[in-house]
Amino acid sequence: MLPTLRPQDLVLVLKNSQLAAGDVVVADVAPVGLVVKRLRLSQDGQVSLYGDNPDATSSVCDRPISPESILGRVLLRIRSPLSVGFV
Repeated sequence: MLPTLRPQDLVLVLKNSQLAAGDVVVADVAPVGLVVKRLRLSQDGQVSLYGDNPDATSSVCDRPISPESILGRVLLRIRSPLSVGFV
């Protein structure tokens, strides 16, 4: 999720939050596990994920996933040295 999030950043996630296209979310995508990506909602109701870095690829991006796999929306990122920012 570079440049928005970096390795070792901590995130605060809101569960059961209202979601919108483009939100940064945490999803449990089999067989990979937990991932942090942006949410894409298509006209036909399909849900998929995408990252912020166009030069990086991921096996979880641009493929339909179950809406139930979205665990919540990322609200804050916490970075060392101490820096807090809304996502």
